Amino acid sequence: VFLRAYHADQYSYGSNLIELEAYPRIRTGTYADVSAAWSPDANLYANYRFSGDVYQSLPDGFEVSGGYRLFRFSSNVNMATGSIGKYHRNWLFTVRTYIEPGDGPLSPSFQVSARRFFGDGKRYMTFRYGVGPSPFEVSSINQIGISSSNTFACDYNLVLQRRWVVKFQTGFGEYDRFERSGLREYQLDGAIYYRFR
Repeated sequence: VFLRAYHADQYSYGSNLIELEAYPRIRTGTYADVSAAWSPDANLYANYRFSGDVYQSLPDGFEVSGGYRLFRFSSNVNMATGSIGKYHRNWLFTVRTYIEPGDGPLSPSFQVSARRFFGDGKRYMTFRYGVGPSPFEVSSINQIGISSSNTFACDYNLVLQRRWVVKFQTGFGEYDRFERSGLREYQLDGAIYYRFR
């Protein structure tokens, strides 16, 4: 179970978000990833967000998942997602899609990723490439209203002395929005977590 608090400052706006995430085990080989988030100001984040995925292990190192997202901005945004992954030695290769159901034609997004585990499996590095309106997980209002994109990201997760987790992420994206095209975005994130168990 994770409890996270976020603060963002962009375009002269400040915004806060509180998120609760859990990974309950349903049975052997089946688990879920469920989360709920709330922003009291909703300046840069959705007013609230709910998500849920169910993962199922398959023979030969395969894993599949299906899930759903609900975001509340000025109106509701619904999104379905699914993935298939394959473990091979110290690697996890995954293909994921995001689909926004609506009145118009479906415009799915796709993401491919490769995660390399080190040592005991708690340290890992992930390379991701995404294409489409929602190439990665939507987390803020900036990721709504995109008509097409190409994005690349890399992150590194390091566990220090069993309790502290340090995470770095960098990325680059080219976006076409409904009102403007040819936008570029550079990303550099850092986070520190403390594990109670």
